[in-house]
Amino acid sequence: LTSSSSKENILEVSCQRIHGMASKYVLVFKNVSEVISNQTMRVHSYYQEAMLATISHEQMNPLHSIINFTEYMKKKTRGVLESSDSSDQSESSCKFSNDSSSNASSTDLTPVSTQ
Repeated sequence: LTSSSSKENILEVSCQRIHGMASKYVLVFKNVSEVISNQTMRVHSYYQEAMLATISHEQMNPLHSIINFTEYMKKKTRGVLESSDSSDQSESSCKFSNDSSSNASSTDLTPVSTQ
């Protein structure tokens, strides 16, 4: 079989006897390329979501602690020390990292062949 598309076709072939005719058979060809492709995409999506959830969870716990501690220290030292640019920069960096990790689910991961 040939196809005009550049995708490779995956065929499922079965041989079935025609009812009432003992020596007559019919070959049935079924293109299962799309089914296989959908299954592969579902598996890929599952592992992508699992990885991003793990990464997000592992990043979020320490970041929340750092952000909360930075805010606490700024409040505690506001009267004693003037707020420095470096503490503001550190806090905004943590918040940026926090925001970017929560948007990580929109990242598209592409599988790479290991062959």
